[in-house]
Amino acid sequence: MKIVFVFHDAEVYGAPKSLLDLIDGLLEKHSHIYCYAILPYQGPLVHEIEKRKLPYKIIPYPRWVHKKSPKVSFYWRTIADLLRNNKFVRAAKTLGGAYQISKILKTWQINVVYSNTSVIAAGAIAALIAKKKHVWHIREFLGIE
Repeated sequence: MKIVFVFHDAEVYGAPKSLLDLIDGLLEKHSHIYCYAILPYQGPLVHEIEKRKLPYKIIPYPRWVHKKSPKVSFYWRTIADLLRNNKFVRAAKTLGGAYQISKILKTWQINVVYSNTSVIAAGAIAALIAKKKHVWHIREFLGIE
């Protein structure tokens, strides 16, 4: 079985570190499971992935959930901040990343896509496009305002 793990971050802490532990356990106990990784950017996690000799790709995709900016005067916000947090921009970037991921799923002949957190949607959308099974690891509860 081939599983691709879609990380929400490329840092080595919390959820990404927990997912590395899960991957280590799978590789240690199941010789018939092959693990792959997709990361949203180049970061310290790449070293950990390479240390485990996992095939990986870096494909930019944003979080579809973000912290609200502190309430500051509109005039003090930068245009870049407005664009980065714009729902339509994030949706377009998510769809672009998901499409790229879906092509990789087919190339690697992946059976299951595993998204490491609910703050990213690119893995789920890519699995839908490529008609692959998807596991969504919900690690957080999101508040609604």
